[in-house]
Amino acid sequence: MKSTSILLLLLWLPVFIVAQQSIPDSLKGLLANTKDDSTRYEISDRLFNFYLSSNKDYAFPFIEECLLIARKNDKRLSQATCLDNKGTLLRHLGPYPESLQCYLEAFDIAQDPESEKSIWILPPWMLSADRSPKTTRLNVLGNLHMGIANLFFRTGNTELLTYHFSEAARIGEETKGFSFLFYLYATMGVAYKNLNKLDSALLLEQKALSIAKQHGYKDFVSRVLAYTGDIHLAMGDIPLARKFFYEGLRLAFEEHDRSSGLHLFWLGKELYRRK
Repeated sequence: MKSTSILLLLLWLPVFIVAQQSIPDSLKGLLANTKDDSTRYEISDRLFNFYLSSNKDYAFPFIEECLLIARKNDKRLSQATCLDNKGTLLRHLGPYPESLQCYLEAFDIAQDPESEKSIWILPPWMLSADRSPKTTRLNVLGNLHMGIANLFFRTGNTELLTYHFSEAARIGEETKGFSFLFYLYATMGVAYKNLNKLDSALLLEQKALSIAKQHGYKDFVSRVLAYTGDIHLAMGDIPLARKFFYEGLRLAFEEHDRSSGLHLFWLGKELYRRK
């Protein structure tokens, strides 16, 4: 059964990758044939997010295009989200000082209540039920805290990491941004697992899964199950790690989540090795 599951992953991932290859081509065609700034912004944002999750080296021109359009139209909170995204990309690719500079520039904008007046699109997981301008701005601010925390994780500054994660959680609780909190707790769990704070990491992933269950979230859940399996594996609890592996695998197939599939493939190999 174990080897069969890994084989299914090997068969599924290439098929899913091929299916995804037509997405950027169709979006680039749309981008080349529209002059409307809001539409160009939305398409460029989608292309950025596609490449951020699949091939980060190709993502940079699209976030620069979004930033250019936001500045041209004086959409200040959209500028902040673009700088946040650019900081995230630079965090993955380097250099870290430029990543931090983007985050801090975005932070200055998002702290200013005047920026509430102008924003285009936000990812659904950053929105709360109350979509007032103030709540939207605070959610952008919370996401910036999370990005900065992840940057400090990479640079080894655990004190600032803890501070920014706690600020992100405080804002998420204040705005009742449950989808944001779900994503935040999942991200925090990975960071604490990598810091070898396994009990804290497990608690955070459990909080993320509890929010998903309460609010009916489906996106990203397979990845959280994979993260939880990782933690149980690090704790030496192979049966529980295996349980979360199979549950995550089932959802990854349903969601066609390539990133989860790749992560689950790694976890499955480790479980198979330790059978």
